[in-house]
Amino acid sequence: MARSKASSGTGVEPDSGAGKKELKARVAALEKTVAKLESKLQKQRDKVVAAEKKAARSAREAAAEIEKYRAKAAKARRRARAASEQPAAVDAVDPDTAFGDLPVRLGGGPVRVASVDSEKVPQKPVLAPAVAGSSVPDETWTVTRLRAEARSRAVPGYSRKSKAQLLEALAAS
Repeated sequence: MARSKASSGTGVEPDSGAGKKELKARVAALEKTVAKLESKLQKQRDKVVAAEKKAARSAREAAAEIEKYRAKAAKARRRARAASEQPAAVDAVDPDTAFGDLPVRLGGGPVRVASVDSEKVPQKPVLAPAVAGSSVPDETWTVTRLRAEARSRAVPGYSRKSKAQLLEALAAS
């Protein structure tokens, strides 16, 4: 089959009226597709520009945040240096308290601890050690002591038991 010189390769002769309409329709459809694609491309470009602006703003904010923390660190270093160079604070004594010999901090520097008079410092009561004959638990034992004894005797579930239950379990073991 020989092709004519005027053929457009679409299978439609350009001289016919139907062929021209079909070509115009196809061109119009292609132009419409191109317009849609250009619109999508522009939207993507706009998104890229917006993302670049956001990234630049975030970078500026991060740099400002870094600078803020560097300034805080420098200030803390200056304070530490100044505190280490200052003489120790003077100890003040309040005679009305039981802890009168303990220092009261008057300045920003370190505190020197004065000697403490042991007569003025209240002492914790010292519990008497367990006597060999008192190894049988009774009502005078605290729950803490009962639990310790139950733990040493490997009583199961001792941590969840009440005092009465602990006494019962220890009496049985």
